[in-house]
Amino acid sequence: MHLLTDSLLIFFATVLALGWIIWLSARSTSIPGLDKDTGVQKVHARATSRLGGLGVMLGLACGLAVTHSVGFLRDINQELVSSSSFKGIYAPLLVCALPVFLGGLLEDLTHQISPKVRFVLGLVSASAAWIVLGVQVTRTGVWSIDDLLAFTVVSYLVTMLVVVGFTHAMNIIDGFHGLAGSQVAFMCLGMSILCWHDGQVELMTLSFTMLVVSLGFLCWNWPRGTIFLGDAGAYLLGFWVVSVGLLWVQKDALVSPMAPVLMGAYPLIETIWSMYRRLRSRDKWVASPDGLHLHSLIYRRLCWMPSPMDVEADAELRLALMNSRNAMVTPLFCLCFLSFDAFVLVFYQDTNALLLGLLLFVVGYLWLFKRLVQFRTPSVFRILSQLSKDSAKSKALKTTNRLAKL
Repeated sequence: MHLLTDSLLIFFATVLALGWIIWLSARSTSIPGLDKDTGVQKVHARATSRLGGLGVMLGLACGLAVTHSVGFLRDINQELVSSSSFKGIYAPLLVCALPVFLGGLLEDLTHQISPKVRFVLGLVSASAAWIVLGVQVTRTGVWSIDDLLAFTVVSYLVTMLVVVGFTHAMNIIDGFHGLAGSQVAFMCLGMSILCWHDGQVELMTLSFTMLVVSLGFLCWNWPRGTIFLGDAGAYLLGFWVVSVGLLWVQKDALVSPMAPVLMGAYPLIETIWSMYRRLRSRDKWVASPDGLHLHSLIYRRLCWMPSPMDVEADAELRLALMNSRNAMVTPLFCLCFLSFDAFVLVFYQDTNALLLGLLLFVVGYLWLFKRLVQFRTPSVFRILSQLSKDSAKSKALKTTNRLAKL
């Protein structure tokens, strides 16, 4: 029962911390940390707290106290693991994450921290993890690249690119209710299972704790979007999972380096493709926000929203319909995340199979992106769009009738 009770403690600590933040934010619109409802990438209608990262940090802090107790490990390893055998990766990793987390938190509170400053703070966190925990890219499964990684300078530069890149990539996909949280949850679920299977108890603990914290966040974030991760939360989640993924590859010689890459393929590909698009446009900086991410296009093409002429309703109904539309994006991607996990669980030792899976995803991503940009939505998605339309109309009609009776 130790694993169950300790997991529930972490879960409820996260839920209560986030609930307290939401309660404070609802008391006054002058409280700092509210997200703006305007901007090219904004798809919500109400100013909402961006301080979800604080709740995530408090949940991880609770996990720090719990996971360092012997009881949490008893059910995992079938034997009582002494405290001396637990080398304490958790606390150093949490400390290493502080620079990029605090940079994101200041941006959430002030909206005045430039992307360059946050990028530098990401480098500080990644460098600290390199020095303190040895988080680094040591192998890729591709012999020519692995030969270059034998040089410390090359390994360091590649590690900074991977860690900082994925940390910021998580912030890019944090545009819809539950999207970033579900990506991290599925990634941590897959790593937890495989780390447990291969006897990597410490890394299983790190992954499982973040899984529980992510689920606690999702309770508030999906489907209603009552609180957002913000930059601080997105950076913290991204830094945590990429660091655990790299440590997993280092400590477990059986696992392919492509296993964590495929689990986190969507934010990686989305970031790389977004940078390419912006460089091609020549009139945009590479870090400029836009509304042409795949999840944004799916939101526009697949999820129908009635116009003011379609439904005579008050502002609250319009807001409810917009929230419902926003929340419909995540379940589609959850199917994708689940398929990644299933594929990796089967082929986590086979680099060639994982590379093939990654290639298929890239081809599928580019095909779908092109179709959506050209307004040639695939037929299966048009069916989903019609279902969205019917559902929204039904909800609008029920709400209108209820208001009429009042």
